[in-house]
Amino acid sequence: MADDSVNALIKLIGGKPIRLLLAGPAGVGKSTLAHNIKQRFSVAHIDHDNDMKDWDDFSCPCMLHQFDPYGCFSDAISSKQQFVIDIGAGTVFREDKDNEARLNRMLDFKRDYNLAIVVLTADHKVVREQYLRKGNPPAFKRAWDEWLVAYPWWQKCLDFELPI
Repeated sequence: MADDSVNALIKLIGGKPIRLLLAGPAGVGKSTLAHNIKQRFSVAHIDHDNDMKDWDDFSCPCMLHQFDPYGCFSDAISSKQQFVIDIGAGTVFREDKDNEARLNRMLDFKRDYNLAIVVLTADHKVVREQYLRKGNPPAFKRAWDEWLVAYPWWQKCLDFELPI
């Protein structure tokens, strides 16, 4: 399945440089797909969930309350010709935030870094099974509810939707 997803994604971008931001619900396989792309094509992989652990204070531009894609990713990708970013499902678009402003910021970031936004999708049951292998059941409901808020906003800025 991983190779099929990588092949489908590479076909979608049509020979252009690999400059991708992967979004999707928790447990859909964003990090796995990003890792497979990194391994196969030797591109930089920026893992939002893990890279955020390096920040030790509340001023992190990757924090949910003030998410800023420029502050969060610019240093990591500015010198890279090819890269793949995987980002948490509810990181950018949140129920209690100004999602219109966040959408405009994502569209600017996408344009300025010439990247394609790819949203991975899957059936609730499939995602739940994958998530529960790593996470705990109560957390899945919260993560899925966050995705239901975020998904319509991602649809406004995506280039490709990739069913997993």
